[in-house]
Amino acid sequence: MQVLDFADIATEIKSYIFHELKLTSSQTRLVYYFLQNDNQALKMGDLAAGLNISLSTLSRQLNQAKTATLIEVAKVPGNSAKTIRLNETGWKQALALKKVLADLQERIFGDWVTQDVTRFSEQLVEISGRLQASDEQNQ
Repeated sequence: MQVLDFADIATEIKSYIFHELKLTSSQTRLVYYFLQNDNQALKMGDLAAGLNISLSTLSRQLNQAKTATLIEVAKVPGNSAKTIRLNETGWKQALALKKVLADLQERIFGDWVTQDVTRFSEQLVEISGRLQASDEQNQ
């Protein structure tokens, strides 16, 4: 296996999601994040931190026409902060994403035994940790 195979796999997954749901990578990350937190409204700064992106990047993404159709923005009373959550259309996309991801996971791992899937997952976490540690050392 070559290291760049990971990029090819990521591209295939992103393409599959786009084909099925017409979500870009940033929209997929946003919808998936709210799916994971049961669509709890979050302040923009908290959402940006959770997505590991800058506030300006989040703002730019939220202002994209398609993304704007997936979210609702509310002002926090007595504060200049705004909260974000998925609207009804966005939540429907989140549920559809959940199904697409389950289907994709079945296509990839359907004939694997549970132990192998678990071990593979652990190895990916280990690889990710090594890369993060390396990034932190280089900063």
